[in-house]
Formats: sequence, structure tokens, C-alpha cells
Amino acid sequence: MKILNIIAAIFLTATLISSCVKDEIFDGPAAISNVVATPVAPLSTESVTLGATVIDLKGVVSVNLLYRTTTGGTFTNVAMVSGASHTYQAVIPAFPKDTKVGY
Repeated sequence: MKILNIIAAIFLTATLISSCVKDEIFDGPAAISNVVATPVAPLSTESVTLGATVIDLKGVVSVNLLYRTTTGGTFTNVAMVSGASHTYQAVIPAFPKDTKVGY
């Protein structure tokens, strides 16, 4: 009987020690996928709608689109609008012909 009590005590101690591990919450960036620009090759008179799927384990509070012309140094920040299934959209306005825009 004493052996069973000793085995039970060892098992209980091992269980308690191994169950006290703290889980860490992932602290990395959100996952951005399915980025789509419409139209793909805009005319100089057309704005471009950008859409993307954004998922974060801690939840998404807001999504911003930053864009600039390749000749400019500062980015313009535009809040993206939430849609269905973690999708977000924002619009880049039309620019003069042959202006390259990065986002």
C-alpha cells in the first residue's frame, strides 16, 4: 500500500509541475494576404481600390494603407474600411500619367 501511495504522490507532483507552464501569446505582426489592386493597370484618370485580407490572433483594431509616389519621400496614410471575412479596402487617388505609386 505504501508503494502505491508513493507512486501516486510522484505522479501528482509531476502533473502539477508540468501543468504550471505559462502560455505566451504570439507577439508578431498581423498576416496580410490576398492583396488586390483594381484596376491592375489604371489610366491617369482612374483611382485604384486596394483590398487585402488581414488577420491577427489578438484581433484587428484598424488597418492603414500607406502610399507614395516614387519621386516623393513621405507616405500618405489612409484608413482602410473593414468588409466581410477580414477584408479591408482603401482607395489611392488618380495621379498624372507615368507617375509611379508605391504602397
